[in-house]
Amino acid sequence: MISTKEIDEFTSEIWELDEEQIELTKWIETQINQCFPDLSDLEINDILEDIVSKVKFRLKKRIKLYKGKGLRPIYDFHPFLDDLLIHSEEISSSKLREMKSSIKTMNWVEFESLCMKVLETNGIDKVGITRKIKEGGIDFYGVVTMDKYTSGSILKDLGIRIFGQARHHSGLQKVGPNELKVLKEDCQNFQKGLGMATEVLPKWFVASKSPVVPMFITNTGYTKGADIYAKQEGILTKNGEQIAQDLILQPKYLESMKKF
Repeated sequence: MISTKEIDEFTSEIWELDEEQIELTKWIETQINQCFPDLSDLEINDILEDIVSKVKFRLKKRIKLYKGKGLRPIYDFHPFLDDLLIHSEEISSSKLREMKSSIKTMNWVEFESLCMKVLETNGIDKVGITRKIKEGGIDFYGVVTMDKYTSGSILKDLGIRIFGQARHHSGLQKVGPNELKVLKEDCQNFQKGLGMATEVLPKWFVASKSPVVPMFITNTGYTKGADIYAKQEGILTKNGEQIAQDLILQPKYLESMKKF
């Protein structure tokens, strides 16, 4: 019997491939033959359909998760052939690995500067970073102007202030809820005219009466608890996969990587 761990490994291995298309059943059958040479053809036939079904379920869940975060899935299922995976034309596993590796080798100052570029790729205006002192607190800021996204007049003059923290990890450490709670407190204090944010942010940003939304950016990811807390408290989050995809999909910003 093939374990859940082995099925998860099959799923992850597929996601890391750069094949133009994958016939799922055929690929899994080949893997079973290679990994379990002692199994007979009859034994493989008995378990193949169940394993394909479980891998397919995991892949569809991963694809849905990617799309839910505004990401391009590495693979998606063919609209008419449920056993056929089609590779993204714009995003490849090798490009993502290379991009994330480049980001991982940055120091925290370089990462904050890169975050400023990432905000710009997402249409945020008046982007900047605060003074470069490794003291925690607010690292970047910007403004979302709604007239860029609507043709009507109701939201034409609406601007939303964005500010937040950039957290760079050289390992695999994920951001937890406690770090997001600190950001939430900074945001609440700022709205009351209190805290360090009022001192490090530009005067025009502090003086504005526009709504404020906190954002957290990291090159790794978030724990499940952090994801839940962010949704509950209205904190925007961006992880390493999203940063890498933004840079790959915006070729002009790849030039910004060369100086790091």
